[in-house]
Amino acid sequence: MIENAKILIVEDDLRSARAIQSDLERLGSKSAIVTSAEAAVANAASEKPDLLLLDVQLNREIDGKPVAETIHQQHGVPVIFLDAQLDQRTTRSPKAPFGTLRKPVRADELHSAIEFALYRHEMRKTILESEQNFKALVENANDGILIAISPEAHVYANQKASEITGYSTDELMATGIVALAPPREIENQLERFQKRFAGQNTAEQYETEIIRKDGKIIPIEVTGSRTVWHGKPALIAMIRDISSRKRLENELERQKAVMSTILNSIPAAISCRDLSGNVLFMSKILAENEIAAWDDSSPEPANANASVSLSGFSDVEREVLQTGKVKRKIIERGVTSEGNRWFETDKIPYIDSSGNVCGVINLSVDVTERKRVIEALQRRLIQEEVVVAISNRFINVAIDKVDHELESALETIGKFCSVDRLFFFAFSPDHDRFVHATEWFKSGLQERKKELSNAFLSSYNWLKHKLESDETIQFASLSEYPTDAHKEKACLAAKNIKSILLIPLFCGESLFGAIGSTSEFDERTWQQEEIRLLRLTGDMFVNVLMRRRTEEALRESERKYRELVSNSLVGIYIIQNQILVYCNPPLAHILGYNEPGELIGKHLSALIAPESLDLVKKELALRECGAKRSSNYEINGFRKDGTLIVAQVVGSQIMYNGKPAIQGAMIDITERKRAEMQIQQSLREKEVLLREIHHRVKNNLQVISSLLHLQSSHIGDQQVLRLFKESQSRIKSMALIHESLYGSKDLANVNFVDYLRKLVQYLQHSYMTDSAAVNIELDVKHVSLDINLAIPCGLIVNELVSNSLKYAFADGRSGAQMKTIW
Repeated sequence: MIENAKILIVEDDLRSARAIQSDLERLGSKSAIVTSAEAAVANAASEKPDLLLLDVQLNREIDGKPVAETIHQQHGVPVIFLDAQLDQRTTRSPKAPFGTLRKPVRADELHSAIEFALYRHEMRKTILESEQNFKALVENANDGILIAISPEAHVYANQKASEITGYSTDELMATGIVALAPPREIENQLERFQKRFAGQNTAEQYETEIIRKDGKIIPIEVTGSRTVWHGKPALIAMIRDISSRKRLENELERQKAVMSTILNSIPAAISCRDLSGNVLFMSKILAENEIAAWDDSSPEPANANASVSLSGFSDVEREVLQTGKVKRKIIERGVTSEGNRWFETDKIPYIDSSGNVCGVINLSVDVTERKRVIEALQRRLIQEEVVVAISNRFINVAIDKVDHELESALETIGKFCSVDRLFFFAFSPDHDRFVHATEWFKSGLQERKKELSNAFLSSYNWLKHKLESDETIQFASLSEYPTDAHKEKACLAAKNIKSILLIPLFCGESLFGAIGSTSEFDERTWQQEEIRLLRLTGDMFVNVLMRRRTEEALRESERKYRELVSNSLVGIYIIQNQILVYCNPPLAHILGYNEPGELIGKHLSALIAPESLDLVKKELALRECGAKRSSNYEINGFRKDGTLIVAQVVGSQIMYNGKPAIQGAMIDITERKRAEMQIQQSLREKEVLLREIHHRVKNNLQVISSLLHLQSSHIGDQQVLRLFKESQSRIKSMALIHESLYGSKDLANVNFVDYLRKLVQYLQHSYMTDSAAVNIELDVKHVSLDINLAIPCGLIVNELVSNSLKYAFADGRSGAQMKTIW
């Protein structure tokens, strides 16, 4: 260390100084000589020597010790005293230098003293720097640091500990863990301190609370260990304020609780499973419903999902996991403790923070009730279509075909309602006998209408009373029959009838007959919609039979009355000078009047709506003048209560009481118009639905074709690639059928000419690298095919054309021509 060291010699004896300098030069040091204290201080400040050799008595008057202390304190330069009379007092001074040499100085002593002084000075610098670095580290630590040798006080506290506790560092010196701990934590803190102080095992890191100086209790995290402080056992604790973390944890728990509440409040069954099939989350609704499995064993909509259980994934879920795409509106059946329920499910990929699919989320909405409502609406629509169809058959049915139409109508309704037997019968005017009976029954049952013909109703007083009182008789079991109906019960039991439904039918205020059904295979009940349908059908039967009776009576009366009532159950009228001079009861009933007399003498303006009045007046005036006009048109009229009705009017010119008049017939078609509007609306909806079905089928086939195309790009085997390409062209040929139907006005038939052009063009582009190399000419007659013929024909054309393109032009010949004749 002595080599290259800069040494300042402060000596007023130049001979002695030069001798020392000469020794230093031999040792490899650089040295300078000054003779005064002022020069020594100035040189130390400017040259910054590594060591100072200072004579204790300069000029025998100046004490060198204060000079040495000044230089050492200001510049950190170590000092070795040179003393001609070395004494013990100098070396034992509390501010003694780094050593003392007796003059004259020996070279070996000089070398040893300098080496020791420089080493000692370097060690002091290292220790000082280490202490300063440690102090800076501790003072600037992000955690509070406390050192204690007893629970009553601390021996050290850094600035961060002061900030956390609110006490100054001096206050912490007089404050122990007992004063900082809340009352409920004092015992635990003392127990931890004693165990750790005794060297026993205890948690190095734990959470607790302290009381700040301002009285606020805050949570902290403590990391403690055993140490030594100035030779004594001590405990060091690093404390960290975790108030913010606790707030974040509490907020996170609150948000998790809110999210859980929201998810459990959503009216949908939500579940999430990882790739191993483990359930990560299950909403409250799903848990309460106890859905054990998903299944689609019953024939349901085409998009019903494949079989699913909690231990595995369905085909749709595997597709979601593979593609990472959402699949929506998948219809599934859930097997619950309450039975089968239907769910509409969205299957969503569960993606982690790295963007990888790590599970699947099922969001299922119970659509059981909606499905039931839709089915009920569909059944209601079919029911209304059945009623309209029967009504249309009865409007202008010939008299000699009424019985046939009645039987046909009973068959239609019986099959629609799935009953064993359906019957209709009419009574005599005195309600004493069955005078007309018609029935339909399932195969395997016997005909019974002959048993009713001319049978006496008066033999069954209970039944007669109920029917005359307009009470519907409905018993799901014979055991439900009242005791006063023992004759009826015995009659039904003899015929092996298990359940019965009987609906009375009236014509005006008089009992006309009844319509009903019996169950002879199993006991059953009838829905209100079925009862409503039977009652409506029975009323139509009454109307058509009343019309037949009226027409039969009219055949026996005068021609005038036959013409007036040529259409039974319609309003008949005669008008002169825009005044109603005659009308029949049905017209009064149509217009809401009790009897025709209330209508006689009324002006047309009181019966016809303003928007139709001008038309009627114009038609009457022209007809009265002898002009030929249409005899059938529709008008809007008023009932007695002001209700607006739509009527179909048939009119002709006659002579009445010797004067020109107009006779006509009116039919209330208000319900028919409403039914027609509903039918038209239904047809429009079905047309939209059918177009959407074709569009979706075309899209699905296009997706399959695209998937085959994407997959084929990874296939190197030409044979497999050819199979993929052939499958793709076949799918395309079917997709073009649905595309043609979707864009066509005629949803039943395909314009096969346009279809062939598109198909051939597609195949030419698919199989020919240069589509201009082959000229394909189509000689096709105009033809339209339904979808059942169009698809197989399209597949045949696909095979023919694709084979021609593959094999006839396989060598890449150009300029060829292919002619296709259909």
